[in-house]
Amino acid sequence: KHMLRINRLMEMPRGSGLLVGVGGSGKQSLTRLASFISRAMCFQITLTKQYNTNALMDDIRILYKNAGHKRQPTTFIFTESEIKDEVFLETINSILSTGEVP
Repeated sequence: KHMLRINRLMEMPRGSGLLVGVGGSGKQSLTRLASFISRAMCFQITLTKQYNTNALMDDIRILYKNAGHKRQPTTFIFTESEIKDEVFLETINSILSTGEVP
C-alpha cells in the first residue's frame, strides 16, 4: 500500500515526497524498491568527515547531469543523518521548489 503511493510519486513528472516515520520502519527500503520498479537510479550522498557545502554541490552537479542531461530517471534519497549543515536543507528546499541550485 505505502510502496504504491511512493511509486505514484516517482512516476509523476518532477514528483517529490517527504517520508516521515519512526526510524527502522522501512521508508528507505520502500523508496529503493519503488525506484527499482520505476527503473530509476537511486542517488544518495556519502558523508565523510570533510563533507561540506562544496562537496554537496559537486554531488548535486552529478545528480543533475544524470537526471537532466542524460535524461535518466533518478531518485534522490536524503536522510536526516545526512544533514551536516543547515545550508544543506536550504539547498534541497530550493531544488524542490524551483528546480534551481542557489
